[in-house]
Amino acid sequence: HAESEARAKAIVGKDRHRCIPPSLWCVTPSQLFGLLGEVEERYPGEDPNVYRVVTDVIMPMTEEHQCSYALMVNPGGFPVSHFVTHAWAEGFKAFATDLREVGVDGGLWICFLANPQTWPTSELAMLLGSNPFMSPFFCALRECTNVIAVRNANLNMYTRLWCVFELWAAVGAGKPIETTGPNPEQICPAS
Repeated sequence: HAESEARAKAIVGKDRHRCIPPSLWCVTPSQLFGLLGEVEERYPGEDPNVYRVVTDVIMPMTEEHQCSYALMVNPGGFPVSHFVTHAWAEGFKAFATDLREVGVDGGLWICFLANPQTWPTSELAMLLGSNPFMSPFFCALRECTNVIAVRNANLNMYTRLWCVFELWAAVGAGKPIETTGPNPEQICPAS
């Protein structure tokens, strides 16, 4: 095991995403909550959405590594336990706090930490592929123990096509789904 882990750590940059299976593009809860601490320090009076955290925090941290945050902090990967589905419009602090309240343990597959955010659009498109059933999202979801749907007060996550696909895939695969976070008051299930 130690030899294969050393070999995996020798893989650098973009090759990490080409050689390490998507189901290993995970962070641990302590890594997520460490990132939460950095975000709390940087934005003491506000809860920036995930778009802003990706631009201001994740991209500068990962740019020189040319890989995702998850593979930067876990160069050999970390196995998925929980696939986390959510919408980027949420506040990052609320998102991480909602996951903490669920009491997660094991690997967390979170798209904005699993996928490389600094790659050129064409390269990221090639990594994600045109067939959602062969995407890193689907591969990780297939291997997870359960799915955690993190709702937020800013946006109905099911207005996002990826979130709909992830829920559909989770139900189809018979994965247990746990929900956390607030349900926006303006959501009307019939609309």
